[in-house]
Amino acid sequence: NEVLLYGPILKVPYKTYTEKLLTNSETKKVTKETIEHTNYAYFFPEKLDIESEINPEVKQRGIYKTSVYKSKIELNGSYSKPNFNSIEANDKDILWEKATVIIRTSNLKGINNQVEIKFNNNKYSFVPKYEQQEQNMYNKKLSLHKLETDYLKKEDLVFEKGQTFSINLTISGSEQFSIIPIGKDTDLNVKSNWKTANFIGEFLPLNSDKITDEGFNAKWKVLHINRPFSQEYFEYLPDLNEYAFGVNFKIPVDE
Repeated sequence: NEVLLYGPILKVPYKTYTEKLLTNSETKKVTKETIEHTNYAYFFPEKLDIESEINPEVKQRGIYKTSVYKSKIELNGSYSKPNFNSIEANDKDILWEKATVIIRTSNLKGINNQVEIKFNNNKYSFVPKYEQQEQNMYNKKLSLHKLETDYLKKEDLVFEKGQTFSINLTISGSEQFSIIPIGKDTDLNVKSNWKTANFIGEFLPLNSDKITDEGFNAKWKVLHINRPFSQEYFEYLPDLNEYAFGVNFKIPVDE
């Protein structure tokens, strides 16, 4: 399948409370019961820098052709300290010890290496987490699968000076490669020997010398102010597929 990357995203659980009134049927006395709930906050990186080298080849079956590739992708970036001010959460209700990192992608079967994220000297492996996909014959929207780490260690949650991370990913795909620009400052660089590229999505490469005789070297830069979504979400992680951008490896036709 094509490759679409959405991540990495910091996921932090937190507690919320609701009150329920209970009435005793005999004494008619009313009491309050406090009910505890666990919700999740999602924080996008402060900086996200993605470097990728993709050299596709053409595969043919009968009269049909498609471009397939193996890509090497390096993700580097940083997180600033998560901000819970908008929901006025108390620090005691934030479950830092259960914080994880998630990545969502369209193509699990194309991954060719054990995917890990590195904070300081600690590495955390991503494992698949099943999510129910709501899809039917009338809904052709690309579905994303979730990868999630184990709980982060305390020393990797010190965000005062910005916490850096790195991920190396080797993934096979076909037809196109795209990302969702979730960094407050997102940079994407794709190098390839493919000579008939079609740049797709909400944002186009900024460098005028992207097309060369050997292929292309395309660079994108997307700032927080360039896209209509926030850096943090509470209770749910939004579907941002419509804001993806990247490159389609078009196959030209003759006369």
